[in-house]
Amino acid sequence: MVTSTPYRVDHQMLQKGYNTTMSTSVSSYGYNANGLGSYPFDELLGQLSGHTGLFSQATFQNLVSSLTRLVRDQRLKGTVLIYTPAGTANFDTATIGLQAMQGVEVIDLAPLVEAHFELLVERGHAGIGANTPLLSPQLGFILFLTERLGASVYWDTSTVDTFQLAQGGWSFNPQDVKTLATRLAELLENETLKTVVAEAPTDRRYDEKITFLVSSLVSNLEHRNRELSGAVSHLQTLNTQLIEQERLATIGQMSSTIAHEIRNPLGLIDLYASLVETQLTNLNLETLDPLVMKNLGQIRSSIVHMESILSELTQYARPLELVLQPMNLRSFVEEVCDYYAPQFKANGIELVVEHTLNTSALPEAVWQDYQGDSPRLRQALINLLKNALEASLSAQEKEVANDIASKPRTVTVGLSYRKDDSGLFLKVKDEGCGIAFDKREKLFTPYYSNKANGTGLGLAHVQKIMQAHHGGKATLLWSEPTKGSTFALVFPIEL
Repeated sequence: MVTSTPYRVDHQMLQKGYNTTMSTSVSSYGYNANGLGSYPFDELLGQLSGHTGLFSQATFQNLVSSLTRLVRDQRLKGTVLIYTPAGTANFDTATIGLQAMQGVEVIDLAPLVEAHFELLVERGHAGIGANTPLLSPQLGFILFLTERLGASVYWDTSTVDTFQLAQGGWSFNPQDVKTLATRLAELLENETLKTVVAEAPTDRRYDEKITFLVSSLVSNLEHRNRELSGAVSHLQTLNTQLIEQERLATIGQMSSTIAHEIRNPLGLIDLYASLVETQLTNLNLETLDPLVMKNLGQIRSSIVHMESILSELTQYARPLELVLQPMNLRSFVEEVCDYYAPQFKANGIELVVEHTLNTSALPEAVWQDYQGDSPRLRQALINLLKNALEASLSAQEKEVANDIASKPRTVTVGLSYRKDDSGLFLKVKDEGCGIAFDKREKLFTPYYSNKANGTGLGLAHVQKIMQAHHGGKATLLWSEPTKGSTFALVFPIEL
């Protein structure tokens, strides 16, 4: 075992330690022709780390905290080299306890790396505003060079977005750690740092035991971190669903109360309108203004319309109770379209059913024996067909109003699937007026409607039906002003 007398590092000397080894060739450090981009130390960290891979960032933080406590509790003496990129404050917190320990010198390498880069700029080996060629901007690492403990931990924050994991690794081989520190001092061309590293103790007596123990603990910790991460994600999903259910329950209670209070006087209005209509008919007065009977008819018609709105309101607020049974989605689409086709034909709109189902990439059982509630899905598809028909007619009316020759329009319905799709798509494409960009975000929001007499519950109810079917969804795939829109019912599939 090599020991050394506790010493203190002159950090000003570290900053000024560049006036030696000026003859060292920058190209020998592994830089490219411009002195930029190869990151030689990053590669060496990976090569000398016994355990590398993708781990939770919390695992690295806990590992660093544990090593810090070990140094503190065992009162180990030596040097700790720290380099943490911006945005890694958690690692700063994990090592802050080292700052006040007697016999431990903590060297922040960030100023040295910055000074080294300025030196390269002066030599003409790097451009102003570029990144330092020594270390990648996302790299962070800590080197423990203390008696009875040599350890390195590194992480790359550029990979954090990959399933919330970070690429990194660690080593508990004191000789490898000292090799890393020595190479770092050479790359920084800092004689003072070279001296500090050379005097750092190395002791390999506990190398294998510590490596085995810590690696096992880290493996278990990583497993727990991933379990907790998955649990948190699941809880967030459940919480979102619970909030939505509570919101719908509140809306449902309020809607039922409002519908009940409105239906009572509405029924009386309908009754008295019917009585007046009957009495006027029985009088058979020749002088009776036809407009009176027309107005009574409008009253009766408005009552029917209000009743339909109330029914739609209470239906949306009522919890869905699905009866799932195997159903052939292709046959289902054809049956619904056959049922609704006469209404399209009567309005001069062509309804076309086509299938672009890639049966070679999708097992037939997925769509032939889909577990669904056929009446509910029928409601959802008819709602989209009704909207497509209304959009087509609205576009024709605008053409007539602007003295433009009205062109024949088509609504296309079909099942679609590609290997890169997230589900099986039942698409409904119209050639209507399209939907303004600022209105698309709220399309499936309850009580929001683009129609003058709409309740704003149609698409919201479609969304509710699809979400109840194995977490499916209704979505707007495409829309362009004056050209039309494509809506879809998305059925999640598991292959």
